[in-house]
Amino acid sequence: MKYLQRNDAFKYWDVYWNDANKEFFKVEEVQDYGAEEIVQSPSYEAWLSGDKDKSIKIMKDNANSWSKQTREKPILKRRIRIVKEPYTSYLEWEIMHYKLVNIPLGDEIVYLVNENEIPRVVIPGDFMIFDNERVANSHYKNGKMIGMDFYDKGEDISTFLDIKDLLLNKGFQLKSS
Repeated sequence: MKYLQRNDAFKYWDVYWNDANKEFFKVEEVQDYGAEEIVQSPSYEAWLSGDKDKSIKIMKDNANSWSKQTREKPILKRRIRIVKEPYTSYLEWEIMHYKLVNIPLGDEIVYLVNENEIPRVVIPGDFMIFDNERVANSHYKNGKMIGMDFYDKGEDISTFLDIKDLLLNKGFQLKSS
């Protein structure tokens, strides 16, 4: 396992993404990515101001980059979103984004899992599994990703695979709008 700070981590993550040829699996545990750039988006700002119609229009108009990249990669793409109640405004906005962008345009399968429905298992934060062989495990501070641990082929990722199986068994599949 090696740790890389944010800028280097994004570059290394791209290598894992580009090499994946079967499956991309992501777990999101953080309830509010308050310091990430996406949160400063006009869509999210409109959502926070109560103008959900405007937020959705902006969301749909700007749906091209990630969804196009994921759609063009013909692999299984599954995402688990761990949710806590009450939902944060960010989480409500993000779930709408899944329904309008990630699922129909990015060919993702998205599951919601209420944290109260899973055993007291230690979720190591947000992580991604590539082809069941590699893992990128994100570290956050005050809502911003500061770095990632990378586990390469041949390293022990059994804990992540076990958590994946557990969460897939507990998840409720979200449908597009």
